[in-house]
Amino acid sequence: MKRYMDEQILDTWIRSPHADTAGREPQWTVEGAVSLLRIGGQKYRMQELWLLDGRISLMLPSSLSAMQESGSLKVQVEAKQQRKHEQWSFTDETKSIVCTLSWLKHELQPPYLEGFAQAMVVKIKQMRPELIVTGGGMLKPEAHDIAYYECLLPEGEKSVYQVVGMTVFAGRVLMCSFQFPLREVELWQQLAHAAISTIKLAESS
Repeated sequence: MKRYMDEQILDTWIRSPHADTAGREPQWTVEGAVSLLRIGGQKYRMQELWLLDGRISLMLPSSLSAMQESGSLKVQVEAKQQRKHEQWSFTDETKSIVCTLSWLKHELQPPYLEGFAQAMVVKIKQMRPELIVTGGGMLKPEAHDIAYYECLLPEGEKSVYQVVGMTVFAGRVLMCSFQFPLREVELWQQLAHAAISTIKLAESS
């Protein structure tokens, strides 16, 4: 059975110490309850997304919609059975911007969250030495901490930028990642931080 990189990291990292880093506030503001987000004088419409019967919610740019799974129904079912976590993906019309949410099966306690994010960066750097890490640390929404990192994969005109946020929900890691072309970084870096920071969790009783 295929084992995902993030699950392998959890197996070895969960008992290790972690280092604190300075938090960083996202540069964005939300106007009103229906979610207009202002960046650099421009307004962007956001839509509220609910997952797991409303236990997880966040605001996503309205330009993103759910991706359809490819392949036959049998292939889709087999893939889900092998997967160690629930996963939802969203993209824009051009398929160049992708947002993926993953809720891992492995357990993790909140104190180890930032260390897990740092371990992921180390592992990815080992796999892709050309990767450039451009930021990371902790976001501080009201209800829960969110660890994040962002990186650049330089490939000339096809260079890709990624922003990844993660928190702990029901004792398991919930990850939200945005991947987009480097040419879109001025806007989508801020949209990604804005969306990740709106994650709300309702723990089951």
